[in-house]
Amino acid sequence: MNWLNPDEVASALAPLLPEGDERTVPVLLKPDRKGAPVTLEVTPPHPGYRETAHVQLTLG
Repeated sequence: MNWLNPDEVASALAPLLPEGDERTVPVLLKPDRKGAPVTLEVTPPHPGYRETAHVQLTLG
């Protein structure tokens, strides 16, 4: 997979999000081949960040 918009995603995820709010961040990926697996890893920059992320992939 090639991540096509890492800078946009990082700047969208960096601001603090109030408890109970949600944010939608488009992640653009280009597969290297058909049937390529997708793995999402999130590493918080420090312990004060939330520990839960919900991911929905829309393929099209």
